[in-house]
Amino acid sequence: MTIGAPLVRQDAVAKVTGAARYGGDRTLLGALEGVLVRSPVGAGEIEAIDFARALQVDGVVRIFGTGDLDVAGPLEHWAAGQAT
Repeated sequence: MTIGAPLVRQDAVAKVTGAARYGGDRTLLGALEGVLVRSPVGAGEIEAIDFARALQVDGVVRIFGTGDLDVAGPLEHWAAGQAT
């Protein structure tokens, strides 16, 4: 390869035509997908969330709310000596 010389990209046609396959295009048998749903309200307080109807949708396995997550930010982890 010479600096300034044209570079032949072997995958160029596949990429521009949409035929190229990427890691995100592959699925594993039995794998689950996650979806993050955010509030359409920019600033507000959520008083309650009822997951009952969402859990009845075919294919829904689990729903996580903020109570299920570690919501401490990086400064809280650092102050507790748990920074990675």
